[in-house]
Amino acid sequence: MPELGQQSTSTNLQRFFGSLNRDINSIKSTLPALEAELDRRCSWKQDENDSAVYDTECGNSICFRQGNLRSSEYEYCPYCGGMIEETKSDN
Repeated sequence: MPELGQQSTSTNLQRFFGSLNRDINSIKSTLPALEAELDRRCSWKQDENDSAVYDTECGNSICFRQGNLRSSEYEYCPYCGGMIEETKSDN
């Protein structure tokens, strides 16, 4: 027959690992959403009338006072967080 201290320790370990297992399952359930966020892209197209302005796929515009998108340090859209992909104008 286990001593009182051993039974208490065993019960505490069962609770701990049960809680840990629930936490792991919770994290696993969020992984697909996190992976989708990492894969998000945002297309930026240079404005036809002003080469300093870019229209973003997420519905915003940004103006570079000096240079352009390629000369900037932008890798991710500041509005939606998507990785920037420059697209060519339709003209």
